[in-house]
Amino acid sequence: MSMKKIERFAVLTIISLTIMGCSTPATRTTGTSEQDVDAETLKQLEIRLATDLREHDRVMAVAYPLLKSAVPICDDDAIPSIGLTPSNLYTLSKDVRQVAVRLYDIDDQLQVMIVHPGSPADKAGLMRGDKLLSLNEQPVITGEDAAKKWYEQLKKVLEVSNSLTLTISRNGEQSQLTLNAEKVCGYSVAETYSDTVNAFADGKNIVLSAGMLRFAQNDNELALVISHEIAHNAMDHMEAKRSNYTSGTLLDIAAALAGVNTGGAFGRIAAGVYSKGFESEADYVGLYIMALADVPIEDAPKFWRRMAATHPESAGKGGFLASHPATSERFVALENTIEEIHQKQASGVLLTPNMK
Repeated sequence: MSMKKIERFAVLTIISLTIMGCSTPATRTTGTSEQDVDAETLKQLEIRLATDLREHDRVMAVAYPLLKSAVPICDDDAIPSIGLTPSNLYTLSKDVRQVAVRLYDIDDQLQVMIVHPGSPADKAGLMRGDKLLSLNEQPVITGEDAAKKWYEQLKKVLEVSNSLTLTISRNGEQSQLTLNAEKVCGYSVAETYSDTVNAFADGKNIVLSAGMLRFAQNDNELALVISHEIAHNAMDHMEAKRSNYTSGTLLDIAAALAGVNTGGAFGRIAAGVYSKGFESEADYVGLYIMALADVPIEDAPKFWRRMAATHPESAGKGGFLASHPATSERFVALENTIEEIHQKQASGVLLTPNMK
């Protein structure tokens, strides 16, 4: 045996003896059966699925009226919508499929999973669990690509007419429903499991963390966050930042040609240009979106004040408030915007943001 092998064997022997000599638990705990553990796992997955659906119901109950009220502002991003989210076995993560089958009788057939309150689907009486059989007498596709095919099918129908007919199955009985689509800003809204108090928009999507959902104490506060992110998308802030980044990158390239390695510094600096201005504009336009949806706006400054007070770390580098205006400046600006909106409402002036 080589010296290296002897040394390795000696080290492993010492580690093994050390582990064998470690202290052990002093009590004799009750045993667990594999069957009981599996049953508990299923219960926890049921709670998780029910919680996810409940949170998304809450988010869309708040978001849908805002997406609808923001149509005059989001302009080219407006799309016709009937206000439902379909799902089947393949749209769910594999770990919750078993409980979804038991709780919602879900299979490869698309069924209504989320109905957005106040939407055409809601007004037509659609409910969670309704099986989607046909759209304008054309069968709804089943299987792994069903959700993708559904949106393609729906888009083609709505390109021709805002009115459509759905054939559904509820508790084994078929019925036909007529829906009239309405315009909304075409931004998806989703949630993450992150405990960080955060929300962001990328131009097409809006994402809310679980931490933010807990921090927003009521639906008015949640509406404030969502309308702020809708405003980012509607005002093309992400596209502006990408354009600024590209401009800065050209300087990085020019510097590299001159023999200077900037490490992309100009691109990063340019992307951050006007960030606080964009955040101020999202505050301003977001309040108009709330007002257009008849959501109270008076407590908006207090929300951001509480955010800064209870989560001061979010104002640090990389935090949610890092790119936002200072809290005091923001508070005053929000108060001024609220006064501006109230004056317009009182005088009957068209409720739209003042543009340059």
